[in-house]
Amino acid sequence: AKIVWAICFAAAFITSSAELFKQSDPDTTNGGNPSASRRLLVTENVVLFDNFSQSSIDSTKWIHATSGTGGKSNLFNMYTPEPANSYIKDHMLYIKPTPTEDHFGKGFLENGTLDIKQLYGSCRFGLASGGMGCHMTAETGITPIMSAQLFSKASIRYGRVEVVAKMPKGDWLWPAIWLMSTENHYGQWPRSGEIDITEIRGNTNLHQKYGQHRSLGIDYTHSANHFYNNGSQDNVAFYWDPNGDFGDGFHTYWLDWTQDYMKIGVDSHTVANWPTPPNGYMGQGHAGGKR
Repeated sequence: AKIVWAICFAAAFITSSAELFKQSDPDTTNGGNPSASRRLLVTENVVLFDNFSQSSIDSTKWIHATSGTGGKSNLFNMYTPEPANSYIKDHMLYIKPTPTEDHFGKGFLENGTLDIKQLYGSCRFGLASGGMGCHMTAETGITPIMSAQLFSKASIRYGRVEVVAKMPKGDWLWPAIWLMSTENHYGQWPRSGEIDITEIRGNTNLHQKYGQHRSLGIDYTHSANHFYNNGSQDNVAFYWDPNGDFGDGFHTYWLDWTQDYMKIGVDSHTVANWPTPPNGYMGQGHAGGKR
């Protein structure tokens, strides 16, 4: 069966100062395309704004991950810049998974060789070179799904991030909006930190195995701040959509980050409010450990 679900972004913007950014309160929960331009009332220090009004993805603002694997989360997809996996249509950015054999031909998983550098000129996860899964064969395993992961070229330390998006429904889908360090000061990802504005599973029928058996699917969002301070540590928060699910329409996912706190939310709801530790998240040194 063809995979047809895609995550749909209506707008994305990042400011380098939370105090200089304000927002109006439009309805972004309907199924239509919200007007991103009317949401940005104060534009000082905006380092990225994209309402996807152009015909193709703006390479001055975004860079594609190119990797033969989906990273360290046991994903069974590769990341590509293929137009079938990320494209702009009707002023919206779509990220869409497709079967690998639709692109390379039947039997490629059993007999093919995947050389990411040869195909796309680089092998990288995020902004750093030397990505994972640069050369894969049928013997080592070729991932059966192609998808896309886009990183902004703009970066901030403190500020506000907002993304207006409609999430996909369907099994095996794991859309996410997150930030990663531009420098591997404490080691390779994720040891130098990761901020998850949202991670959502597309399942319409996925629940906790124990306890209250609450939903873990499309009506549930997970936010986190992962850091390594003498081992793996996490701030984690959860939220369930009380009015439906995150695939029914567009929602605004946001981060407010200052020297004193980190707040993460969706629409008008604050999902997480974490004060910064006195010595910072990495203030006590760092070590290995698994996430």
